[in-house]
Amino acid sequence: MDEYAPDHSTISRFRDELLKDKLKEEIFLELERQFDNMGIRKHNERVKIKDGLMSKGCYRRKLTEREKSRNKLLSRYRSSVERVFGTLKRSYGYTRVRYIGLLKNALHFSLLCFAFNLKKMNQLTMAEV
Repeated sequence: MDEYAPDHSTISRFRDELLKDKLKEEIFLELERQFDNMGIRKHNERVKIKDGLMSKGCYRRKLTEREKSRNKLLSRYRSSVERVFGTLKRSYGYTRVRYIGLLKNALHFSLLCFAFNLKKMNQLTMAEV
């Protein structure tokens, strides 16, 4: 089965339209409402999946103090994870997938992670010596 992926210019035009009309915030707020209506958050609580999404305010709705403190707690964990993805993008050039098909791209990503872990292990063992 062929998978269609929009090209960069299509995505860029779509993003520009969202930003121009300030629809992005409204879309995300509507998605949150739909998640609540469908009971996804309640289901996740039942099966003990924690919601790791940070809350975002907009010009119409400011963040509450509870949301701000939750974002601060989540940012500790997200920063360590995002650092790895930043390194993969900066040092290994993983800004786009290079192959067609999920299996090939999953293998490529696994190899990049393996290289990252080898480099990190080397740095940790050199620090011990």
